[in-house]
Amino acid sequence: ILEEIKRREDADKVLPVILTATNKEGRSPYQEELDKWENRDREDPEVTQEESEFKKSFKSLIFQKVKGIPNVSMALYGSSGNLKELCLDMSDFNQSSHNFEKFVEKLTSLDTDMDEGVDVDEDDGTLQFEDTLFFVHLPDLNYVKQPCPHKTLRTLFLWLKNKKNVKIIKKLNIPDNTINPMNPAFFGLNILNNFEIEALDWRKLDMSLDILTGGVDRGKPPKASGTRNSLKELTLYSSGNWSVLYHWISKDGLARLPNGVHEKDIHSRHLELAEEYKAYLEGRHAENKKLYENDPDTNFNYKPDIKVNAKWYYPPPPHEPEDATAHVPMHQFTGQLGPCHKFLDEQKAKRLVDDRYDVSDCDGQDEFPGTSGEAMQDPQNDEDMQHVRRLRKYAIPPVRGIDLPPPDSRIKVAIIDNGADRIRSSIGEMIAKGVSYVTADLFGSDRILPWWMVSDAHGTQMASLIGQTNPYCRLYIARVGKGRNDIDPKSAAKAVKWAIEQKVDIISMSWTTLKNDSALEKAIKDAADDSSGRATLMFCSTADEGIFSDPIYPADYGKNVVSVSATDRWGHSTSKNMRAKEVDIRIPGENIEAVGPAYIGTVTPTVSGSSVATALAAGIASLALLLLRTYNNLEDRDMRHFYTKQGIMRIFKKMDADKGGIQLSKLFPRETVDENNTRKTLAKNWNISNFPE
Repeated sequence: ILEEIKRREDADKVLPVILTATNKEGRSPYQEELDKWENRDREDPEVTQEESEFKKSFKSLIFQKVKGIPNVSMALYGSSGNLKELCLDMSDFNQSSHNFEKFVEKLTSLDTDMDEGVDVDEDDGTLQFEDTLFFVHLPDLNYVKQPCPHKTLRTLFLWLKNKKNVKIIKKLNIPDNTINPMNPAFFGLNILNNFEIEALDWRKLDMSLDILTGGVDRGKPPKASGTRNSLKELTLYSSGNWSVLYHWISKDGLARLPNGVHEKDIHSRHLELAEEYKAYLEGRHAENKKLYENDPDTNFNYKPDIKVNAKWYYPPPPHEPEDATAHVPMHQFTGQLGPCHKFLDEQKAKRLVDDRYDVSDCDGQDEFPGTSGEAMQDPQNDEDMQHVRRLRKYAIPPVRGIDLPPPDSRIKVAIIDNGADRIRSSIGEMIAKGVSYVTADLFGSDRILPWWMVSDAHGTQMASLIGQTNPYCRLYIARVGKGRNDIDPKSAAKAVKWAIEQKVDIISMSWTTLKNDSALEKAIKDAADDSSGRATLMFCSTADEGIFSDPIYPADYGKNVVSVSATDRWGHSTSKNMRAKEVDIRIPGENIEAVGPAYIGTVTPTVSGSSVATALAAGIASLALLLLRTYNNLEDRDMRHFYTKQGIMRIFKKMDADKGGIQLSKLFPRETVDENNTRKTLAKNWNISNFPE
């Protein structure tokens, strides 16, 4: 069918629509076609070869006909598939406070060896890349934390090639250090020769083209054959050195590159007679084009675009530093959940003889280790065993390596913020998936910043707080801002929709905006709608601006969200957190310890404010959902009420969260000295009858 469509005159208009369409399961045509290979004999070399050729052909069609990274992502993975990275923008490291070398060291040491082309589960914990990347953009090496040795760049690109199976880079941008740039031979050997690069922008002054054209003299670096044959765009930086300019414009320079219709940008700097030089170079190019028009080994059909006053350095992007905060003793709020965590850890570590996550009634075959069959006749032991079964189902990942593994039933929490560090932070293993709606500039370019590598610690700290509160949940990260004060409501609306598609249980939004955006309001309303299924719980920050603050969103979307404000450590509202409007939940949010990215040197150990309280509220709610499912044999329909604002508020009101500082001890144990006591307390406190509708 696709072959017939490709032959149509309107193929360029029709194919993008078809390739990005999804069925009711959120799967794209490419995914559906891949499924047809699942039942083929993978041991047969011919079948393997055919599958490889099919993938290559279909993906090539997608990259050719579908424009824009979000659309290509939809064509490859649909809305429900496991995403792979389609680009790598590391410009968040354009500041000396960020240790780029240490980050790369950690990034490249995390992954295990993987076979090429093997699809991995989203819980694998590693970052997966497509074999074709739209771009790789390194940080400005003039501004990263010094020193940044060249071996760091070699390690990064070898990791992309050997561990991530990247083959094609459509655009490579390397703002090299202008004092100590890479050696051309080093650059050719470790970067150019390893990839097919279609557009190259290496900030290297007076670069020799021999690394692209293939020098014939001894001692010259080897020819970068892959890049040489694929190169379509080249940016060069000149100091005004005439010999270099002559080399570029000669028959042994740019003319040696194939497909000379490409545009080549020659950026010039410090040319005293700039206009004369420009006219002279254009004249020389025209003469050579005429002189060598019949020479099969040269091609002067390229068009030189000479910029006589171009700057050849990149200024660092604006960055808002972390607010300075004095070091204070750690607040013990999250520590109050320690006894509960300790007991749950002990319970989920217990292995049942028949461990299949079966939560049906006991059939007499399953028991705790060391428990006699006679003891199993005790109804209390049977009930305790069922608690452990359900806890293991909702608190640990399913067993892998079996034909039909059960679905992962852990509670899912989406964090819509400015991204989260997956590489070096303590919550990296809890993160299941992420998405970014942030570009590197203000003009909506395709340079999408990664969700898993950040320039500001806020989102990582919020994820850390949720992880402290409920270490058994899975985190879904949506990046909608660079820093903490530039959250885009329209991007947030897209992130809410994405979270719904991932079937998350809770969305945490630790930020505010003064703009009442219609797209965001609709997305929030849709997420809270339980008419056709369960709703999604949403927790939103209030403004830390006192009683005179203006309306803020999404907290003021009323019945669809749970608004959260912070109190001091004793549960008292501060002048910053008092509001004229009623707040749903008040939680201590003053000087709470939170882990940020290790590569940002200016991160303070504690955080404060309503954003902190919001993350804690989301974490408590996720832990509450886990305990409700553990201590009650419930169907999904029985839980639907607790996914509404009214339902979850019944739980928080039990802890007086609507009156003042939340009292965790009213539902969570204070100590676990007696295991039987703790078991009975939790079973009693979290019985569904305590929270009637």
